[in-house]
Amino acid sequence: MNILPINEWQRIFVDTSFIIDCISQPKNRGKVDANKLLSIDKSQELLSTINTLSETSGRQPRWVVSSITMSELLKFDDDLINEICTIFSSSNLQIANFTSTEADFIVRDFASYISQGHISKFFKEHARILSILGVFNAKSYIQSDSRIIACAKINGPDVVLTTDKNSFIPIATTVKLPVLNPVDIPVDLHGELDFKLAINTSY
Repeated sequence: MNILPINEWQRIFVDTSFIIDCISQPKNRGKVDANKLLSIDKSQELLSTINTLSETSGRQPRWVVSSITMSELLKFDDDLINEICTIFSSSNLQIANFTSTEADFIVRDFASYISQGHISKFFKEHARILSILGVFNAKSYIQSDSRIIACAKINGPDVVLTTDKNSFIPIATTVKLPVLNPVDIPVDLHGELDFKLAINTSY
């Protein structure tokens, strides 16, 4: 999937996993899995890069988050919502509601990407893989991701940010969303995120 350079993003859709990594502050980094630390660090570096670009250019991107994600985060802590509004600038934050339009996309438009007779098979196989990876209640996981992805698809963002490579990315790529895990963003000669370079992912 070809994705615009960071400095050209105007509408940025964020998944639950990306938000959580952006606000995570591990107390003991030595006890955190190395891949998880990389995910957290790259997500926070990307957020910082976008904010710096906004300050220097005077152009604020529109952050879009699904109402499904907001409900998921409320289960953890009510204060998270205030923190999210602060991090993503509440004046530029759009809540994408899950309506009948998004529901129709899941029921009908998936057939544009997966032949009608294979939709059920696709989700069953995906659930099987998640179960093997140790994901608890894989079916519920997939249903939630599908709703969030439908919200993203209807809103037409320049990029969809997620750190969930097991469930979210496989479904998002199937419906041709410009999905991106921050760990896959190329760096420049100084080891910093290359915000001028178009991004080409292998998923």
